[in-house]
Amino acid sequence: MKKYFPDRYLWILLIISFLLRLPGLFDGLPAVYNSTEYFLSKIALNYGAQKTLDPGVYIYPTFYSYLLFLLYAVYLLAGLILGAFSSAFDFAVQFLTNPAGFYLIARSFNLLMSLASVAIIYHFLAQYLGQRQARLGATLTAFSFYLVLYSNFATADTLLLFFSTLTTIWFYKIFRSSRKNDVFLAGVFAGLAVAAKYNAGFLVAGLFVLVIQQAREKKIPYFDSFPRAVTGVGMGFLLPNPYLLIYPQRFFDGLQLMSSQMYNAVSAERGTMFVWEIFALATDELSLGLLFIAATIYFLIRTGKEHWPALSVIILTYLFVGSWSKKGIDYLFAAYPAWILLSTFFLNDIIEKLKNRLPVRNLLLTMIFLPVILGTVYHSICSFNKDTREIATEWLIGQTESGTSVCYDNYHIDLGVFDVERYINYGDGADRLPEKIKQLLEGKRSDKRQVAFVPIMVPNPDASVREGNRFESEESRFRRLNLSELHKKGVRFLITNSWYYESYLHARTADYSPGIQQRIIEVQTMYQQLANDYQPVMMIKPGFWTPGPEI
Repeated sequence: MKKYFPDRYLWILLIISFLLRLPGLFDGLPAVYNSTEYFLSKIALNYGAQKTLDPGVYIYPTFYSYLLFLLYAVYLLAGLILGAFSSAFDFAVQFLTNPAGFYLIARSFNLLMSLASVAIIYHFLAQYLGQRQARLGATLTAFSFYLVLYSNFATADTLLLFFSTLTTIWFYKIFRSSRKNDVFLAGVFAGLAVAAKYNAGFLVAGLFVLVIQQAREKKIPYFDSFPRAVTGVGMGFLLPNPYLLIYPQRFFDGLQLMSSQMYNAVSAERGTMFVWEIFALATDELSLGLLFIAATIYFLIRTGKEHWPALSVIILTYLFVGSWSKKGIDYLFAAYPAWILLSTFFLNDIIEKLKNRLPVRNLLLTMIFLPVILGTVYHSICSFNKDTREIATEWLIGQTESGTSVCYDNYHIDLGVFDVERYINYGDGADRLPEKIKQLLEGKRSDKRQVAFVPIMVPNPDASVREGNRFESEESRFRRLNLSELHKKGVRFLITNSWYYESYLHARTADYSPGIQQRIIEVQTMYQQLANDYQPVMMIKPGFWTPGPEI
């Protein structure tokens, strides 16, 4: 490893990275546009409310929600000391009616984790290759569109990225040093990455590729390295997820449900298997996505042994995620550090070959970095502007009285409004809400942001369990109200979200199971009737500087 001293470039890059991510911290608040933010924050707060660290459901590992629980405990304590909250009940009511502070704390933590990943990439590459290469790799990490985007969500993705980065770096350290303790540490980091999100599982496969490689080359005996790797992974995964040992069946049920959702969820972005990822990377990450693809092909052909573990993580993750029906580049995040490092090695080789052709080299680097930087800067500028859903919320508050009957076809958390009745009587968990909180909520009925939500999905008494398709069984537990039923319930405003309804209008029913097909037909019929028989009182469209769906 080379000795180096951090230069001004790193500090400037970290400041720029912070400024790029800063606008997204406040994006949409108090509403959130990623439903997982609400879900994980609710689980974290439930630990305190129920006085147990058992999450009850295992759709996500508990590592991130435990961290949120600690952050929110500090928030509560500070609020009580400073007088922001009069009691823990007041703290809970704020989450239900104006949760901006909760999401801001979680997003700030994620921003710091994102900046740490940039610094770690720089530090490793500076020692492994040199400061010039460190600048390249750290810049790719700092300006990646998806890494910037997801650092603004209160989700586990940035935690996954942080430990995936450490794991991948340790792969290269082990290749050069062959130290036994590094195998254990790599296992711990890989286990912690999986404890953040299950889709980091192929990091473990990369570690075992490295163990086999080291054993075959007689650098570290197999009987010595394999137990260390297994122990490290087990410790890293189970320490932040202790209830998996107590309720293993819940763990497998959660995995089964998530897997079923990935293959059966209705999505407007269904694409050709194993091909949609390439188009998504190229269109969203722009030249960085193309660089990822080129670097992968380059090292698959060149087959440098030091890159085998990183390549195995990329290929296995790519094939697994690419087989899903539901698109989501965030599920490739476990492979992002490997992609960034491979891309840096790839660029380093190109720079060496073009060292006597400076104009060509500089033009190539400009073509790679300029689109990435401009695209991410554009996204950050858009984060300063109001999303269409935020504009819709302001219109709704300005045009209606408190308690107006509203139905929204997407997650209620998309809009910056709340429904007291939902929390007190009919919502999920309303029967378990303490009376003191219900009394405090009653005082919020006159708030201008208080509406009467009419759920578009209601329990289905005819639901049947479908063996082998957990997602379809979950979907069948509810049925969707039609326009006539919404009229009878006194709905004054029906708010539609184009990202939601387009997923159904453009869905090919033949791609889905019979139960999901029936749901698609029902939804398509409703929206066709809505388009034919009704005129919108307000339509909010996205623009070049206005992000969001059509509302």
